[in-house]
Amino acid sequence: MKDLLDAPKGTYIVTTTDTRAISCTAIYVLEDSVFTSIIHQGVDKSEELCDAALATIPAGSILRLSGNRKINSVKLTSGKVMLII
Repeated sequence: MKDLLDAPKGTYIVTTTDTRAISCTAIYVLEDSVFTSIIHQGVDKSEELCDAALATIPAGSILRLSGNRKINSVKLTSGKVMLII
């Protein structure tokens, strides 16, 4: 898990419903959160990353795409997350 949270380029906290277009390797959920979208190369990957049955992603969750793919932007409905850059 330590490798997932390594942030040699820093982190960015998202707490608003504005779209944050920041390339990141992972998302660490700081508070229970609801995502509007999680974009990779123009395609919403929120269904791939979030269990469709869970409207709210619980605090402590780590979301990451498989392989070396990066998340390009995140939009929240509610909550607080940390983007691992």
